[in-house]
Amino acid sequence: MLTRRQIISLGATTLVVAPTAGTLLHDRFAMQTARSPWAVDTDSLPDPRLKALAYAILAPSPHNRQPWRVALEGDDTVTVWPDLDRLLPQTDPLNRQITIGLGAMIEQFKIAATLTGHIARVEWLVASSADRPLDNAPIARLTLAASTSVASDNLAPWMLARRTHRQPYALDRSIPDAALNALVASVSRPATSAGTTSELSTVSAIKEICPASWLTESNTARPHNESVQLTRIAAGEVAANPDGISLGGPLFRALRIVGVMTREKMAEPDSFAYDSSQDFYSALIDATNTFGWITTEHNDRLAQLHAGAAWLRWHLTATKLGIAIQPLSQALQEFPEMRTHYAAIHRQLTNNTAATVQGLFRLGYADVPPPSPRWPLSAVLMKTDA
Repeated sequence: MLTRRQIISLGATTLVVAPTAGTLLHDRFAMQTARSPWAVDTDSLPDPRLKALAYAILAPSPHNRQPWRVALEGDDTVTVWPDLDRLLPQTDPLNRQITIGLGAMIEQFKIAATLTGHIARVEWLVASSADRPLDNAPIARLTLAASTSVASDNLAPWMLARRTHRQPYALDRSIPDAALNALVASVSRPATSAGTTSELSTVSAIKEICPASWLTESNTARPHNESVQLTRIAAGEVAANPDGISLGGPLFRALRIVGVMTREKMAEPDSFAYDSSQDFYSALIDATNTFGWITTEHNDRLAQLHAGAAWLRWHLTATKLGIAIQPLSQALQEFPEMRTHYAAIHRQLTNNTAATVQGLFRLGYADVPPPSPRWPLSAVLMKTDA
């Protein structure tokens, strides 16, 4: 079954290529083609489940995989499954990050349901243990109930504005303590969160561990190639396969045309594409002075799903406050070569407890791009008459 993935922008390298008018027109047309299915008029959808799903499928997910399938059942129920064709076996071998993405999607459904005066009750169906990989079993059953007393979630207006900002942040603008406290307060148990600008030892440790973990991923063929194969270079590829990690814009089209930026080059050590991506990532970490993280006491599937809800609410709150955010996932990946960095980031952020760091983020102030449109429901929807 096909699923809907949201296009994200990864930024640009320092190489300057002057695009031609033809390139600009091609990119504009291609991106319009890619985005044309995104315009969903929720007012025209008669079923409140569809209205909630129109927002839910915009939730963040690892590598932009959007790893879910849904079915309408009866008059008021939605069942959610993992899409096993959208897993990340190399960078996420234990399916932890995929499960977090599913949790974010379910939380966004709950938030969106309040816009039509409904409460979404969640029945968790997933097996609690995370020792086994995800299978075709359903994750959750969501049932809508109308309520005259329900108010719109205060984060609902920010669902369409939420973005991941992969660009340098302003080092001369620190996030106020009040804003950081609001982010922390947006997360409720069983997940917890924290963040810091002032604890320089923690900031320094994160800025050392994250680039090292990025290098480990990029120097390990299996996870690196998985990410490379999911990279869409320039607008034409984005339009043809609007999923994964997109490198859009005329710059990347020009680099691809001249053979500088290709998937083959990105997987080739010492190439411009390979080296520039490492330089770009390191520069982003350097241009950050505030970090936040989400932890759970346990690391079973339910804890991971709750971490996904926390991730979403953290990100929506940041959007509301005008704070840019980018997840930093490499040090939290669980393939064998990452063990040293995984242990180091946990020692730093959990005070040597048994808690699991489920999400790590860089925070700051950056130029905010306009919101993107939305994908169609038909790409993820199964209809079941129950």
